[in-house]
Amino acid sequence: MWLGKVLLREAVVVTLLLCAGGAHAERRALLIGVPSTPGFSEKSLPSLEGPANDVEALREALLANWGFVPGNIDTLVGANASRANVLGALERLADDARAGGQFFIYFSGHGISAHHQGTKGFGMNPGTGALFPADAKDGSAQEIVAGLIVAKRDLRPIFERLDRSGADIFVAFDACYSGDSYKSVSGLVPRSPPASFASKLDQELAGLDLGSMEASEPYERLVYLSASARDEVAYDTPLSMAGPGGQWPTIDGQAHGAFTNGLLLALRGEADMDSDGRIPYEELYKYLRQHLNNRGQTPQLHPAGKPVVDGPVLGQAHAPGLRAATASDETLRVWIDPPHPELTARLAVAERLAVTDGPYDLKVEVASAGRRERFRVSLSSGLEILSDADVAEVVELLKRWTTAKRLSGLAYPAQDLRTWIELDPDQPQYRNRDTFSLTLEASEPAWHLLLSIDSHGDIVVLYPYKQSDVRSGAAEEDVRVFDAIVQSPFGPELLLAFAFRERPAGYGEWDWLGKNEPLDDPATEDLIKMLQDRASESGRAKTHRTFDSVP
Repeated sequence: MWLGKVLLREAVVVTLLLCAGGAHAERRALLIGVPSTPGFSEKSLPSLEGPANDVEALREALLANWGFVPGNIDTLVGANASRANVLGALERLADDARAGGQFFIYFSGHGISAHHQGTKGFGMNPGTGALFPADAKDGSAQEIVAGLIVAKRDLRPIFERLDRSGADIFVAFDACYSGDSYKSVSGLVPRSPPASFASKLDQELAGLDLGSMEASEPYERLVYLSASARDEVAYDTPLSMAGPGGQWPTIDGQAHGAFTNGLLLALRGEADMDSDGRIPYEELYKYLRQHLNNRGQTPQLHPAGKPVVDGPVLGQAHAPGLRAATASDETLRVWIDPPHPELTARLAVAERLAVTDGPYDLKVEVASAGRRERFRVSLSSGLEILSDADVAEVVELLKRWTTAKRLSGLAYPAQDLRTWIELDPDQPQYRNRDTFSLTLEASEPAWHLLLSIDSHGDIVVLYPYKQSDVRSGAAEEDVRVFDAIVQSPFGPELLLAFAFRERPAGYGEWDWLGKNEPLDDPATEDLIKMLQDRASESGRAKTHRTFDSVP
């Protein structure tokens, strides 16, 4: 559906860092990594390459920039990360917690819940589900669940003790909690069991009311950031994809969880999106949501609306470093799998388009249907935008997307304010007749612009829509775009939001204002020119996210 044509207006990855601000506040970290579970077959629970690297890289980051000392960072990796060891270490942290203390508890490995695609009838809210410790073993559903680390049964009592201690808490587990996903990201490995294995645990897990931990959000000092929503999986980036020439390069070229890689970048200073030297939890969340958008993950932040999310990450008033400047990238990169000489030759003459076997914007998959070759095109997040197409249709689509890439690849290297897109409810996928609202917000008074790029590459201006929208919004004002009901046409749309401290020349002086139709070529060029003007200067911000709808 075009968002411009609407009629009306959470498995989880979590980091537990207890943060407080006293001059002598104790900082403690517990880092847990479970790359494999020998008690299960590789088919039931495949090994992961990222967890051991995740733990080591986070340990180094904490020591380098976040005030931790070696003696206060405990690690449990591989066989040492048994259920008894993990729960024992958490209990000791709770015993030692005092007001003003800061504790970081992190888990990287496999997870599961009753939230996978096929069993939504349980009616539970997104929950932290259950983690697989290193000594978990296969067996009956009851036996398996008995060996897991389950949110309500095992973690909630410890988290409540930590919360009552007066310490500040930031929780994050880089693990999957959905057994299924509506999309698949090429090269990345789900951190959850296959759906066929997960299904036998559903009733047992559902009976434990996994969603109750954050359904009521009972904590006052615990910040909880999930790597994905309940109908998504969290992904592991294997070494073959993580290097500089790989399709999903990581911060150090090593295998990592996609969420953890984003967290490492954030802790390096990348999450300081307004360059003010400070990273509140809310800003960290916005950064990770944007960073993971093309990995098919939609992070969620809890608790919603409580003062604790406005506090600085790890209790530090200043970020460790400067946000790296990003250059604009107008080249649409296409991965053709398997290689197709004819399609490659036809694309070679297109401007601003390159065929690659490295990082990509769009993927073209080649298949046969009888004697005919047919093609499927998808975004890097795995969302399909064209199916059962011929060569000519693919070429035409990719040419239209080169214009879209000029907008999506535009960067503001001196960005010094934040802007974001809010959807309520915030979920990775919307179904026919779902209702939702869409708002824009900026950290300072700003002039807003919201664009939608649909699966055909058509560009629609969603805001400002009418003349009364042509105004400067107040700082942190929820600028309402519309309330909506999802309807046809369905499919993914890329939302691009821009904010400007001063009104750009020509802003709102458009013939298409209020027409709610795709921009033609001259109008698109005018818009790109406005957005590129003074792009290297401060006072500009940009963000993006994907909106996906299905029948």
